[in-house]
Amino acid sequence: GLPAIVTIALAIGVRRMAVRHVLVRRLSSVETLGSATVIVTDKTGTLTTGQMELREVWGDEQQVLTSAVANVEAALDATGAWGVGDPTELALLVAAKKRGLSLEPDPKNPRVHVNPFDAERKRMSVLLADGVLNVKGAPLTVLPLCVAGTEGASEAAKALASKGLRVLAIAKGRGAKEESPTLLGLVGIADPPRPEAIVAVAAARKAGVRTVMATGDARETAEAIAKEMGLLLPGDDPKDVVHARVTPEDKLLLVRTLTAKDDVVAM
Repeated sequence: GLPAIVTIALAIGVRRMAVRHVLVRRLSSVETLGSATVIVTDKTGTLTTGQMELREVWGDEQQVLTSAVANVEAALDATGAWGVGDPTELALLVAAKKRGLSLEPDPKNPRVHVNPFDAERKRMSVLLADGVLNVKGAPLTVLPLCVAGTEGASEAAKALASKGLRVLAIAKGRGAKEESPTLLGLVGIADPPRPEAIVAVAAARKAGVRTVMATGDARETAEAIAKEMGLLLPGDDPKDVVHARVTPEDKLLLVRTLTAKDDVVAM
């Protein structure tokens, strides 16, 4: 009768988890989940709300936002308050609309080429028919490309990131190859923490479960958010708690490293 009893016990566990909004496909997963010693979590949209808002602009605001708007794939809905697409790009569109800037593409100057964003490049660019290339992305990858406008930019990027803001560099050049653009400025975008995530992190810590953040954001931004959430406390080693500028492959390697140390990892 033991197999039947175990199955019933696990089924009851699954039902109790479902009441707490946890869906389990395999019964044995309930037991594994109960044995977890580490939680590895993304930041944006998981620990934070994902409802982003432009907070600061470094550089000429109109030039920066005009170039940024020409380099997005997102689109606002009829309300103009939000829309469909990447939350970072939506925040740029909302900010431009509030400032009275046009969001409509110029039919006489359409897009002719797009260098899409990916986790390795951490930037994207759009070439218009007039030969102007609008570039946006992580300062880490955009600033080294620029031949002008970068004075004080690295310090400004660190200052914005230390406030917990996601920082993007906006640049403009000629041609499709992202060669020798001029930096127009930086934008700092806020993504507030989820109140329920703060409670969950504290509950996990109390239960002896470590929470580790793995994010593509800059380290300064990630650590500022980690401190705000109670994930990074005084005395903690930031390198053990926050893994910044990581790719999907890095996240997989992190989990494998933890499991090799006999941790049971929930991700």
